[in-house]
Amino acid sequence: MLFVTTGYILCKTDIVKHEHTKVLSALGVHVFFPATIFNTFSSRLTVPCLKEKGYYILSSAIIIFILACIAKFISKLLTKNKYGQRIYEYTLTNPNYGYVGYPLVSALFGQEMLFNVMIFTLPLSFYSYTYGYSTLTKRPVSFKKLINTVTVSMALGAAVGLLGLPVPYVASSFLSTAASCMGPISMLLAGMVISEFPVASLLKIRNTYIAVAFRLLIIPCTVALVLRIIGLEDLVIPSLMVFSMPCGLNTIIFPRLIGEDCKPGASLSLVSSILCCFTIPLCLQIFS
Repeated sequence: MLFVTTGYILCKTDIVKHEHTKVLSALGVHVFFPATIFNTFSSRLTVPCLKEKGYYILSSAIIIFILACIAKFISKLLTKNKYGQRIYEYTLTNPNYGYVGYPLVSALFGQEMLFNVMIFTLPLSFYSYTYGYSTLTKRPVSFKKLINTVTVSMALGAAVGLLGLPVPYVASSFLSTAASCMGPISMLLAGMVISEFPVASLLKIRNTYIAVAFRLLIIPCTVALVLRIIGLEDLVIPSLMVFSMPCGLNTIIFPRLIGEDCKPGASLSLVSSILCCFTIPLCLQIFS
């Protein structure tokens, strides 16, 4: 939240202009985001991982598919605006598990649980970097359109991870540094975009609270309950620590990149980031 606040103050005091946000968005999408993707897949998508935790990946893929179908239906009920539907669809499927979930899991449960959560989120990463990316950038899902910095970095990362290929130190250092920029840049950008609107107006969007209720409570509790009922108890906490996270920041970054309305994404980010301080402990208390 400190980075979000910093971005907000920088724009409100005119130290940074609102038109600069498009530059940050472009850097995030075409440099820092691909570096993050490559590191994710090259380090986690390995043959031993697939053998040991394959059912984590399969279970998560099934959950994502069902959620995506439900999200598409709910988004059409929330708004008639076509791009607005894309925002809500992405939000209901993709939580901010990277910048909020991972640090929280590490602090609460340790490195072993963090590894389990990272494996569990592989299908979600794949969804976000393919269909989710095309949804928010309004690019049709076709082979030609999917040849971009995002999908190329994902394919290269998967190849490196599965084949066990070494990455030169210079390249590894560059990618690690670039990936570490993604979180701060995203949060700074979120604060800058939020500063464009009166905070009160962001808090008055009724559909935001409906979407956030699904994002923070209904979806994570339903998924965890179903997993417990069918006997996949070891997936309950990983699923909670993914699906109970606040709305992702891509609903701000990508709309800004293509000149679409950022207000719905800013509202979702602001409200969910505030309320998750109460809903995450509640979800953990219910299922602990």
